Amino acid sequence: MWRVLGTIKIATGASITYNIYGEDKPTLPTILCVNGLFLNMDQYSDIAPHIAKKLGRPVRIITYNGQGIGDSTIFDHPITVDDQVREIIGVMDGLEVPQAHVVAMSSGTYPALLALKNHNKRFTSFCGYGTFSPFSTRLADTLHYFESLDFAFYDVQHMLRERITRINFEDFFDLFCTYIERKLPHKALFQTLENLHVASVKIILEIIKQYKIIPSMLEILQHANIPTIFLYGEKDEITSAEMGWELNENVPGSTLVTIPKETHLSPTLNSSSAKRIFDYFVEMLDRWI
Repeated sequence: MWRVLGTIKIATGASITYNIYGEDKPTLPTILCVNGLFLNMDQYSDIAPHIAKKLGRPVRIITYNGQGIGDSTIFDHPITVDDQVREIIGVMDGLEVPQAHVVAMSSGTYPALLALKNHNKRFTSFCGYGTFSPFSTRLADTLHYFESLDFAFYDVQHMLRERITRINFEDFFDLFCTYIERKLPHKALFQTLENLHVASVKIILEIIKQYKIIPSMLEILQHANIPTIFLYGEKDEITSAEMGWELNENVPGSTLVTIPKETHLSPTLNSSSAKRIFDYFVEMLDRWI
């Protein structure tokens, strides 16, 4: 499997590191992988060849690290979802990719879907794995705290370092809700986050803060004129009856699929369950490429 590693400067001025798997020919179908909180470029290293091998045809697969991850530029402000959209388009522009099939994971589905909404002609299909809300339904009742205690976001932001590493989103969110209810002191929160090996949670805080202005994922997918598949886990408590199975009735193959809990992605992406999830994507990509 041919692979190239490089760095490009995008329109925002940030330097972004990237990998290209397969054949680096602009005429080939391009698959762009968008990271989630658990995922960075290196963690796609066994999945990109897996996708290419399963497809059994020449493709190029691009993975990249956003700002604050790996060797990419460290951000000097709280990164927003819009910043992430600019990174996606910046990588495509920098590598001269006019159109791409997008594979987005976890919280990476949010900026990927916003990129799809705002730059529809740049994408030929969308595969996503994650949730339809930045929060699980179990945590929905805590949202009212954010309206009255916005300062808590800045308190937490200033307490943490600049780099993004892995974090369990719901573990952090539970801690944060406890913190803004003033049931957990600053030092205790900081120590607990340190124990979770969290170096920065700015990206999560911005997603939370922008919750009310993020369009519905389902709404975006329903109005997208490209084939889409979105996988979500049973833990999100969203039923097919509530959401509807067909996301795009006029686009063959577009669907919403429930993934049993036992097949949820592991953070390492090395598990057989992770491979099975990507096999769903390969099955769809095989029809669309």
